[in-house]
Amino acid sequence: MTMKARFSHPWVGQASRQAYDGVYPQHEPYGTGIGTMPGRVVWAHDPDSVNWNGEGYWWQLDNFDEAVIQRMVDASIAALG
Repeated sequence: MTMKARFSHPWVGQASRQAYDGVYPQHEPYGTGIGTMPGRVVWAHDPDSVNWNGEGYWWQLDNFDEAVIQRMVDASIAALG
């Protein structure tokens, strides 16, 4: 299994961010964060979660490995705690 769960927090590395100079307005937070750790984000990736050979559409249910996806969800939730 080659799953990666990465923890991210909005204030981590904030000083090293470059100033935004794009054409569109910069996104601002919407609403108020709730929960035990508001604003925290977890990313999970496992290339084995989808098996697509290029035929049809990758998002069809037959291409998903639900056990791998469930492990990613479990690991992501655990990474928050």
